[in-house]
Amino acid sequence: MNPREVLQYISASPEPDFHNTVVFRRLALWRERYDALQGEAEEEFRSELEELRRAVASDLEQEVAPDRDPGPDLAPQVKERASRLGFAMTGVVRFDRKWVSPEYRKHVRFNNLVVALSEVPAAAMDSVPSRESYLAAFRAELASGKRALAMGDFLRGKGYPVQYVYVPLAGRSLALVHPYAVEAGLGQMGANGQLLSPVEGSRSTLVMLSTDAPMSYDKPVDYGINRLCEECRICVERCPGRALSEVKVNWRGVHKHKINSDRCLSMVARYSGCNVCTKVCPVQKYGLAEVMDHYRGSGGQVLGKGAEELEGYAMDGKGFQGPARRPRFGVADGAKGFMAMADKWGVPVPSTSASEARAYWVGRRVRKTGKNDGATMM
Repeated sequence: MNPREVLQYISASPEPDFHNTVVFRRLALWRERYDALQGEAEEEFRSELEELRRAVASDLEQEVAPDRDPGPDLAPQVKERASRLGFAMTGVVRFDRKWVSPEYRKHVRFNNLVVALSEVPAAAMDSVPSRESYLAAFRAELASGKRALAMGDFLRGKGYPVQYVYVPLAGRSLALVHPYAVEAGLGQMGANGQLLSPVEGSRSTLVMLSTDAPMSYDKPVDYGINRLCEECRICVERCPGRALSEVKVNWRGVHKHKINSDRCLSMVARYSGCNVCTKVCPVQKYGLAEVMDHYRGSGGQVLGKGAEELEGYAMDGKGFQGPARRPRFGVADGAKGFMAMADKWGVPVPSTSASEARAYWVGRRVRKTGKNDGATMM
């Protein structure tokens, strides 16, 4: 990352919250019409989702203990509590607003940001992409959201207010989560455009909450993932939508593999959330330590590369795709990206009115819960 270049882009042309973009709102319309799986998940967990969303929407209204914990650094307590709740990794960084979406800059609170990572069960990857893997990932995100609420309760019990900055399935996404996760030392960005943690790879889900509790900060950690991804690139080669870039580019001040989101979303929408790029990642499958040990011991071979166990997957209507195969699609199945696919299926292009913005895959209206809150979905 070039910090000066990043700040220049943020100042001159800040990127809006992706959930407020036309392509995402059109995806929500697609899901309302054609995605029975999303509706099934929403219906199965309706009461839990409503409880989660109510709690996130009322975060700044919730009662805080009158007496503050006098400790000068609550980070160790927060991390211990997070571990007991089931988070696999937790980090703390200064909430510098660099990655806050411009719509929410006036609404975000507090200066310390807790970023926590939960594991998605490994079994969920075995059948990707499928109904079973989709629902397993949905359950994992819901469980992660519940842990975030428990973390908020813990900090409020210590006498400090909390704002939920990013909680999956709750419609709360005030800032980009991956950059802060990298700053907190939870992992590094992979060639699949996702955070790779040293244990679960991208088989994980993240939450963020801000507070003014005094906490020491963590730092980025070079786990060797960037170099490994350049040698591996299985996800790039196996992506059914051809959405991952073979080379890194300078994107808004960050040297990275840039996802073609239009091509990615066609697979996400049409094929049970897709997620093939996670399924075929050796770090997800075997763990970073084992992958790195094999790489060093074998003179540069990537563990599992070329093996059906790692690289094979089946897609609805396309059959099994072994290591040397990728499916072919027509326009109606996503060959030219989501927007062309939506045209083919007759999904209208939504207006750019903010009042019609849709959030977090469920196609419900976004509303403001108060002048100090960001957008939330109810």
